[in-house]
Amino acid sequence: MGADLCGYILVGPETLERDRVNRARARLRRLRQQAGAGKTDRKPLRAVIKHACGAYFAEPGDFLAWLGDLPASTVTDFAAMWNDGGYRDQMGRRAPGDAARRIIVLAETTGGDGPEEGSAWWLAQAMDYLDLFPVLGIE
Repeated sequence: MGADLCGYILVGPETLERDRVNRARARLRRLRQQAGAGKTDRKPLRAVIKHACGAYFAEPGDFLAWLGDLPASTVTDFAAMWNDGGYRDQMGRRAPGDAARRIIVLAETTGGDGPEEGSAWWLAQAMDYLDLFPVLGIE
């Protein structure tokens, strides 16, 4: 059995500015408050559950349990990774011809379904599951 190369390519602002990070943190707080109050039929939680369960989680309860266990520092940790790097499985550079944009490439060899180490958790799981890429200006 051989290993596969799995990865992600993201494009976004050169630096995640404090305003974007604060908006993403506020959205995460709202999602957690709604989940804790059982208000799963309200936006934005309803849309996030639909997004996450359509692609990642079998049932809404699985997603809500994951959300409850998520560290409070998730968004700021992601922003630090984006701005400063520091993971061996991730490389970033300015987009050619556009100094205001950054390209992040994350990849690793794996025998599983996708990257599971370091920045892969932040990129593939937390930010995507929570549908925070649009808030952060990342494609």
